[in-house]
Amino acid sequence: MKNLLPLAALVVMASASLAAYNPVFTINAEASETALGYQEGQSYSFSFVADGSRTEQADDVFSQSQNFWNAELTGQAPVFLDIYGSGVSGEYQTPDSTDSDPKDKLGIYHIDDFYNNTTEFYLSAMADSSNLNITAPNGDYLKLVKFVDYDDSFGFDFSSQTYLTPEAYFSDYLGEYDISGSFEVANENSNYANFTPTSVTITPEPATMALLGLGGLFIRRRRT
Repeated sequence: MKNLLPLAALVVMASASLAAYNPVFTINAEASETALGYQEGQSYSFSFVADGSRTEQADDVFSQSQNFWNAELTGQAPVFLDIYGSGVSGEYQTPDSTDSDPKDKLGIYHIDDFYNNTTEFYLSAMADSSNLNITAPNGDYLKLVKFVDYDDSFGFDFSSQTYLTPEAYFSDYLGEYDISGSFEVANENSNYANFTPTSVTITPEPATMALLGLGGLFIRRRRT
């Protein structure tokens, strides 16, 4: 379910027309347990900044059932430029050594089989054998930050089977969404902390700052 921000959208459109931007996906989530310094019941934010102008890479998939931007080798352009928020500290870095390939995933996957007919949305950054240079509240370096929505909360379209940049694709989906799904982080020893996501906001950066400046003027209307 999407909550539109119509007044702020005017700023977004004006900013986007002047310069390219990077989509920012902010997940707000409540800790389901006390682990890695996260406190059960406390809310945290995690923002993924995607490379809006990223060119097509060998592992990207655009088909009738999948739209995925993938980076699984150090020579491939990263999907995410930054990960930040109240849930992490430090400066995000994409793994760049031969023994710690990245596993960046941003995408939509439609499942239609005997058991399910649904669309899942993935945001996942992972290091094979090192870390992402960001830490949990207890100081542990994280090797995985992952969000999955299972209920097609975003209404994503699969009409294009040719490559689109993240900016071009997600321009139609800016706004705040009430969602269900899962969110988890893991340290280098594969110790996990799990969260219950409550909302996801998709905004453009650098236009994000203009949106924040209009925070008191946001008008929300609900659309199913």
